[in-house]
Amino acid sequence: MYLIAFVKSAYGLGSVRQMDIFWWHDRKIAERRNRLSSDIRPFTLLSRGSVTPGLVREHGVKQQSDFGIDYPIKRETAPQNFLKLFYPFHYSVGMAVEKQLSGSDLTRHQTVILWIIHSKGEGGHTIHRKTIERLIGEWYELGSPAISKVLRAMAEKDLNLISIRESKASAREKIIRLTKKGQSTVNEMMKRTEAFIKLISDELTDEEIANGMEFMSRVGVIVEGGFSGQKG
Repeated sequence: MYLIAFVKSAYGLGSVRQMDIFWWHDRKIAERRNRLSSDIRPFTLLSRGSVTPGLVREHGVKQQSDFGIDYPIKRETAPQNFLKLFYPFHYSVGMAVEKQLSGSDLTRHQTVILWIIHSKGEGGHTIHRKTIERLIGEWYELGSPAISKVLRAMAEKDLNLISIRESKASAREKIIRLTKKGQSTVNEMMKRTEAFIKLISDELTDEEIANGMEFMSRVGVIVEGGFSGQKG
């Protein structure tokens, strides 16, 4: 989502909802997911076609990458290079990671709700419904009735991933809490996805990992901190 927000800010595209272009053509996305699921070897998942892993190296010097990134990296060409990476990274890497999070049993919306509870909830297991609605609304064009439907399904006996109860502060507010099965599902989800990401990180140097993490963290802080995309 940092990448979406970054491009949104740079081009003044308004809310993240307007960037739901990245979720268009569900059939194409599903087809890509099916291809990715058959092979999770590091970086072959970045493109099952002509793209090969990462950077082409010749005599220890980084040449032009398979995504068209121009080397040597320069501040002046960083915006263009960033945009060249945006779609491949969002689709290939993002969808592959999301597939690992969802596994074979969870829908996309169920997965993101579990993620929100795990990452934003009190103790990683309890959260207000309105918080889920606010956060998921930043990622999906999903209204309150649709969110309620997903939550009810997750609380039903067949899934039993969450419990829903009224808040002591207000009968109108609901408290969502992971059940034992829900917590176990989250643990499995994280373990499975971390193992998948390790396959990727094993192909990188310590320096590449550190620089990549630092870059994503800094971009996230800048964008989520209210960056407007305009100089004051």
